[in-house]
Amino acid sequence: MRARAGIVRAADYEGPATFTPVTHEVLNDEIDAACTDKYVGDSSFSPAVLEKSRQQIAKIGPARPRAR
Repeated sequence: MRARAGIVRAADYEGPATFTPVTHEVLNDEIDAACTDKYVGDSSFSPAVLEKSRQQIAKIGPARPRAR
């Protein structure tokens, strides 16, 4: 994950946000299991896709004002 901050558009919100990588293995395993269940039988889905997606999972939070 290269960007640590950016703009988020969701529902009625648009504004600055931070992105923090998720490093909690249990949570990552649960996400992997859900993706595997959802895409079972899909020819474009593979363990390589899971590994790449695991690197992109992020917690999105409000941007903090910069210190002056």
